Amino acid sequence: MQRAVRPDSSDQAGTPKLLQARSRRTFAQLLDAASALFSEHGYDAVGTPDIAARAGVSVGSFYRYFTDKRHIYMEIIRRRAEVRLA
Repeated sequence: MQRAVRPDSSDQAGTPKLLQARSRRTFAQLLDAASALFSEHGYDAVGTPDIAARAGVSVGSFYRYFTDKRHIYMEIIRRRAEVRLA
């Protein structure tokens, strides 16, 4: 099975460079879903199946983009910090 995100296809912050529009949409859906769930329920109460379900993708799709829940959480924090510093 081919992975959507190759280890050598990310920027210095580890954000994947997604070439296909569908991959970019899925990545954004996962970030939006995780952000909403973390806000609503707190980090500890949310699992990767919850994030995947909220985004409308399989848990396997979640793991194509992120290694674990902490990884997606750190990406959300990085993006928010980037916006504030801009």
